[in-house]
Amino acid sequence: MTKAEIQLVRSLADKRSRTEHGLFVAEGHKFIGELCTSALRVRKIFALEGLFRGRRSRNRVF
Repeated sequence: MTKAEIQLVRSLADKRSRTEHGLFVAEGHKFIGELCTSALRVRKIFALEGLFRGRRSRNRVF
């Protein structure tokens, strides 16, 4: 993750920045899974190494 990406993600805590960029941050396994199967365009997914390790996957295709 680049410094610019970190700054962008942090800025998205502010409503004005979300509106300006047309982006939002989604957190949590369930929400991320729902977004991946929705009509919304997922721009990027940032995850901790091993996030899905040990979890059973229903439709974990990104």
